[in-house]
Amino acid sequence: MLTACGHDGAQKPSLRLTDPDPVVQTKTVREVICPADLYRELPPEPQPAAGAVVRTNDQGSDYLQAKIGRGDAAVQVIEDTKRACTDAQSYLPPPPAQ
Repeated sequence: MLTACGHDGAQKPSLRLTDPDPVVQTKTVREVICPADLYRELPPEPQPAAGAVVRTNDQGSDYLQAKIGRGDAAVQVIEDTKRACTDAQSYLPPPPAQ
């Protein structure tokens, strides 16, 4: 029988705050884990070939500009997140007092 549980219920066992808990021990670990995909290389920025000509109407041009802008925004989100995750790994605030 565990000594922490070994009493008849008539009187409570005396526990001092300095005594280690013989039944349960708790360990808290705080760790920042960044997803591996975050560090995957992005494909190189496409460059137009020499002499390339893109012909479009106003609606096609608007679509292409929106598509390019969306891609640029996605790259910025990835770069910002990568930087924030790397910064978070190098600094973790101390755990709360127990």
